[in-house]
Amino acid sequence: MSLRRILKSGGFQRFSDANIAYVNNNNGTVDIGLAGHYDATHMLLGILNPQQQSLVGMLGSPLQASEVVKVTHNGRTTYAYTFSAARSTLSSNDGTNSHTGVYDPQFTLDPVDVPEPSILLGLIGVGGLVAAKRQSKKS
Repeated sequence: MSLRRILKSGGFQRFSDANIAYVNNNNGTVDIGLAGHYDATHMLLGILNPQQQSLVGMLGSPLQASEVVKVTHNGRTTYAYTFSAARSTLSSNDGTNSHTGVYDPQFTLDPVDVPEPSILLGLIGVGGLVAAKRQSKKS
């Protein structure tokens, strides 16, 4: 597959312009609903050469590929995508007949460091001792 063929067919735009339907955070696991084509066979065939297209026939239909969405959280960047869609009852009104499938890529957020309560209590105790020592030196 050549880069020129992908550019000419609009492949980059088709699979990198994410249509986000929802974002859910389920205890650190993030689900991003991407509205796209339930069957992307016609678009994928457009970027393949004839030999690759013949191999696609062996895979069966529908061929599914979500758009790619870039996610940055706590300074870490990841790309979310998947190759499995659920049927949608929606369809776009722009001539592309998109949004007929919903893709649900998931990823886990990096945990945020939270100080242990025992460390905080220890620091408070040390602070109290230092304050008491200073108070005793003043008297």
